[in-house]
Amino acid sequence: MKITTKTLLNGNKLAIIFLIFLAPNLAFGVESTKGVLSIIYNGLLSWTPLIKTACLWVFWTLVIIDLV
Repeated sequence: MKITTKTLLNGNKLAIIFLIFLAPNLAFGVESTKGVLSIIYNGLLSWTPLIKTACLWVFWTLVIIDLV
């Protein structure tokens, strides 16, 4: 099966059309900006310990490698 440029462009057009129709629905469904900001804030709070743990693990691994 040969994928042509024309096929790829049709896929991109479908994705763009999907996003055009999806984005306004998400934007119009928001009741207030406070709700959106709280969702983002809660999402960041849940990722903070994971990122901190990963950074500390990388840091101590590099320290051990440097000492050896």
